[in-house]
Amino acid sequence: MRRLFRTNVIAIEGVHGSGKSSLCEYIKKFHSEQFYVLDEAFLNDTTQSVEKSTPFHPQSLIMETMWTCRWFTRILEHREASRGRTIIVDRSPYSAMAYVRPSEPGRDILKPLIKDSLRELRESHNVNLKTIYLRVQDTDVLYRRITERLNEARQELNEGSKQHLLSVHNFYESMMSDTWDYVVSNELQDITNLNKVYDDFNKCHSLVACK
Repeated sequence: MRRLFRTNVIAIEGVHGSGKSSLCEYIKKFHSEQFYVLDEAFLNDTTQSVEKSTPFHPQSLIMETMWTCRWFTRILEHREASRGRTIIVDRSPYSAMAYVRPSEPGRDILKPLIKDSLRELRESHNVNLKTIYLRVQDTDVLYRRITERLNEARQELNEGSKQHLLSVHNFYESMMSDTWDYVVSNELQDITNLNKVYDDFNKCHSLVACK
């Protein structure tokens, strides 16, 4: 069997409002020669049509499971287009665990599915996934960012709830010891000034590329 070339994938993880999308946009704008960037919309062509045609909430276990499975197939669909560049993707399958409703039972079901799928992706397709947790410890900073961008669609996902934010934030923090490969701090008051965050991100990328 022909050995597939290795593809490095870095998933930028974090709570809503942590700056994932802004960092992806920054990388795509200034460093596209080195990175192939997939923003959060890279699944929209399939998931949005499903969401409109079903009675399930987008954060239900059924929809989050579908989102997780589609994440893996879309990564493989994009590997040729990456042309050897590291693929940067906004969110990993672990995001499904963070946002699924109800949280605890859903997380227990999704976790083994995600871990086994990541192993299969690595062993059968030679795709090396690493996660970078974009960390914001100050939840007041997070909530201010969230309220500034809040719209009807985000309201439907409960993003206007401070309690929801704290629950998701606690989940991400609980994954620090055994899930996130690297952590980059993003406590910036001005989310548009991403030079320092990118520098820290690129240090992590250098470690991934060497392995």
